[in-house]
Amino acid sequence: MFLANIEFSTMVQMLYSKKPKAQIIMSDFLIGLVIFLVVIALATSVWGKNIYNMGLKEKRSEMETLVLLISDQLVKSSGIPEDWNSTNIAAIGLAESDNVLSPAKVSNFINLENEKTKNLLGIRNYNFIFRLRNMSENILVEYGNIPVNEKESVIIRRIVLYQGRPAIMDFGLWT
Repeated sequence: MFLANIEFSTMVQMLYSKKPKAQIIMSDFLIGLVIFLVVIALATSVWGKNIYNMGLKEKRSEMETLVLLISDQLVKSSGIPEDWNSTNIAAIGLAESDNVLSPAKVSNFINLENEKTKNLLGIRNYNFIFRLRNMSENILVEYGNIPVNEKESVIIRRIVLYQGRPAIMDFGLWT
């Protein structure tokens, strides 16, 4: 038994002494390299997708803020000057009083050039839609471009008085 142990330990020493040190098999290296490259490619893809989604969320948030601010300006302000027209306008406002739209100002508004309107509202990079409908959903006034892709648009709906009757005002932005 002791002799068998000596022979076994001698064989183990022989195996270790014959094995070359600090060498790797080429196939192991290639497999490791492929796995590493796949992991890097996946990480880069996920990173890029997250950056893209963050950009979309930021843009959507900006559009939501602009739509809210502009719709407030339209329904709560009479504009600058108060009796503005297409030649003397400094700021657009459609209200006679809070949430009561002036038919004359709405008419002046829809007769403005599209680019001038976008400049006055501060939305040069966006398209917009302004729509007034009665409570039966019939369109009374429409100005601007209708969104092509609803996913990239933000539209706010407000209840206002127009021509002495309740109406629905839609204002929206889209890219």
